[in-house]
Amino acid sequence: MRASEDVATHVLGGLKRVGNNHKPNIERANFAVLRTSDMPAMLVETAFISNADEEKRLTDPAYQRKVAGAVVDGINTYFTRQPPPGTLFAARAEADTWPWPVPAARPDAVAGAAGACSGYHPRTSSEPARDAAMPCRSDRFRTP
Repeated sequence: MRASEDVATHVLGGLKRVGNNHKPNIERANFAVLRTSDMPAMLVETAFISNADEEKRLTDPAYQRKVAGAVVDGINTYFTRQPPPGTLFAARAEADTWPWPVPAARPDAVAGAAGACSGYHPRTSSEPARDAAMPCRSDRFRTP
């Protein structure tokens, strides 16, 4: 339950940046979908279709993207700050904090020698770096 409240707080923070919120704080409810989940769970009310202005905004694709982006940003912030073990968030956190050694014999290999990233990153990935969400660490793995 505590994890659900934490992630909901981050999502609400993102939604506050999109526009006016009817409620300034998260609310709790005894819905089965919330209490029976084995992972953080929340219901997000983005607007009321009984309000003509809000209903109009909900049909606007740009507004839909803003709201969806705010929800995703809140979820991403929550899991980035407390990554569950064995997840992509945990792998990213480990990659960002790994004590990457600078080769003593080849400081130019890390300091900006010309070269291209192979896309393979030991200890962080077994696949080529294709996804912008997992940035290429070519500054750490350069080849002359």
